[in-house]
Amino acid sequence: MDEDLRTFFSDRVSTIVDLLSFPGVWNSPLLSELFPAHIVQEILSIPLCPWNHEDRWIWASDKRGRFTVKSAYHIARDRILEDLTTPNPSAAQVLHFGVSCGKHQSQSGLAARSVPKWKKPPMGFVKLNVDAAFDQASGHSGLGGVFREHDGAFLHGFRHSITMLAIENNLAPLIVETDCLDLVSPLASAALDWSELGFLLEDLRALLHKALEARVLKVGRQANGVAHVLAQEAKNDDF
Repeated sequence: MDEDLRTFFSDRVSTIVDLLSFPGVWNSPLLSELFPAHIVQEILSIPLCPWNHEDRWIWASDKRGRFTVKSAYHIARDRILEDLTTPNPSAAQVLHFGVSCGKHQSQSGLAARSVPKWKKPPMGFVKLNVDAAFDQASGHSGLGGVFREHDGAFLHGFRHSITMLAIENNLAPLIVETDCLDLVSPLASAALDWSELGFLLEDLRALLHKALEARVLKVGRQANGVAHVLAQEAKNDDF
């Protein structure tokens, strides 16, 4: 959306919450009164959380949204460096860097690595393997997943959006496996995430609790192959 919404200023609206009928639902009649039809459609396409969250300040320079002296130091340093002329590295420095990288890669390649395999969940549990894909060139994204029983039997699969599929189909108790450590780590932490995605993490925790305390575990890409393929296909399809 390239248009400045401030041009549609109204005394009836001071905050975003004024555009909602109730938590999780846009006020479509009010939106139609305030904005042109094409903007209304874009606003209605934005998904909303059904739960209320308190507003809070977010420090954008930290991935967890918290202000730290270290992050402020890096901002100040970067601004100072922008005003300075960085000298070109010498040929000897470039050669040393290349040799060091090559040596490190060679040593790393010598270490034997075990290939992780998909493991069956405990008796009575359902396991969900999920993966996401993003194409930076096209801006398209995809989500894929597969539900299996304790014996490995296929239950459900999806590619695009789970839309509470596990809860609606009573696929519980649930174990969720993903190869995304950046998702698993904050979900496992009891600390409040102050980042821009913190609200989404809180919503996800609420859904996991609703799905009979579902557990989210980190698994290697090789053990998450089916979900990975579904996510790649979803990325390239139009829904």
